Amino acid sequence: MNSRWYVLQVCTGMEFEIQKQLKARNVISSVPIENRIIRRGSKWIEQEYLLFPGYVFVRIEYSCGLYYTLSGVRGVLKILPGGQSPIPLTVDEARLITELSELMKEPSVIEFDSNGEYRVVKGALKEVKIVNMRRRQRRAEAEITLMGKPHNITLSFIESEQTQESKGVDSSA
Repeated sequence: MNSRWYVLQVCTGMEFEIQKQLKARNVISSVPIENRIIRRGSKWIEQEYLLFPGYVFVRIEYSCGLYYTLSGVRGVLKILPGGQSPIPLTVDEARLITELSELMKEPSVIEFDSNGEYRVVKGALKEVKIVNMRRRQRRAEAEITLMGKPHNITLSFIESEQTQESKGVDSSA
């Protein structure tokens, strides 16, 4: 099987419904989700967050017939970059999307030193180029390449137990 990963632009808010419709048509698809750390009240909690709202990734062996099958799914706007000859993700881009999807089930862990320098201990942030770190908001902006173009994504993180202990923070809160 010579299947490749492609990107579908879809109606925002319908990503999971479209994924379900694709599964019924035996099409492998992915909707990358991050378990994002957010502050609610006085506590940090995890909440599911779509990493690419309005997009569904599909693994298919592309043909003109499949184009009509995919475009016939309610909510699918187009196969990127558009037209009947879409361009698949490169092997590296596809690997990154599948790895990120798995790694984002848990927040990345980052260790900070006394100078504010950081080291990614584990998680999705280890696989990407970090361009901006917002420690107080527990967010990192990272740059990834999709369809040959750079895109910025925001991922959340938690501080390592070692960093929290050195600051005298109660990690159970």
